[in-house]
Amino acid sequence: DGCSACAEVFISYGPRNNDQLLQYYGFIEEDNPNDVYVFSQQDFLLLLNRAAPYEPALIERIRSAKLGGDRVRFTREGADQLALRMARLLLGQLEEIVDGGLEPLASSVAEGKVLRALADMADLQQTAAHACPDPANAEAFSLASRFRNEKCKLLNASASALRELSLSALQGSTNSSVGRGALPIAGVESSDRLGRSVGL
Repeated sequence: DGCSACAEVFISYGPRNNDQLLQYYGFIEEDNPNDVYVFSQQDFLLLLNRAAPYEPALIERIRSAKLGGDRVRFTREGADQLALRMARLLLGQLEEIVDGGLEPLASSVAEGKVLRALADMADLQQTAAHACPDPANAEAFSLASRFRNEKCKLLNASASALRELSLSALQGSTNSSVGRGALPIAGVESSDRLGRSVGL
């Protein structure tokens, strides 16, 4: 009806991350702008503690905040709102926490440390991903290796973006033009698109 005989027909897979493309269609997209790296909250908390140790008793701040969602997402632009909020609640001093961690910490230096800790987390996870053994099957190896490499590239980009935000926060401590709420939050649309919302 809308195309001529023997004409090439195209479809759109929509804004899908590589996990979804691999699971449902059997391929991945290189440098996929919709890709995300997903952590469970438990894995996030364990890895954050490796990147920037915090007192285990501070987990109570997370429970008290009644955060929605059970997954934390990193994108090429940084970490999602849930990751930022949890890191602020665990790494910030009580007097620095603004609006339950929804806003950057009152101290730009402290906010910079939170962002650096998230960047260090992405680096740690990238190192762990490289340490995974390769599958024995050559065809599976190729696809699995490409998938892992894409995730590592995403984590590297995320770490770079978070370090850049950290520098912006630190510059804000000496420059009044960067105020509270001025730091962009990456990945919010990605987490909304995936539609997962389960309480802690």
